[in-house]
Amino acid sequence: MASVVLLVVGFMFSMVIFAVVVVVGLAAWGYFRWKTRELRQAMRAHPSHGHVIDGVVIVVDDPESARTARITDIQDK
Repeated sequence: MASVVLLVVGFMFSMVIFAVVVVVGLAAWGYFRWKTRELRQAMRAHPSHGHVIDGVVIVVDDPESARTARITDIQDK
């Protein structure tokens, strides 16, 4: 009899834990969707059509040489 009672109590606790996990998961999913809604709207409004913008960053430690450098000098290196 005691094992049946323990089995029922264990099942009840597992159902409560499962319900809490489902509610917390749904809340986290809803929060994520709410926080990213502006990004999703912007991506829908301006699709990339497969275009990728690529760039190069050149860091110059010497401000004097940065003022006198020309683009052709940098491309030759």
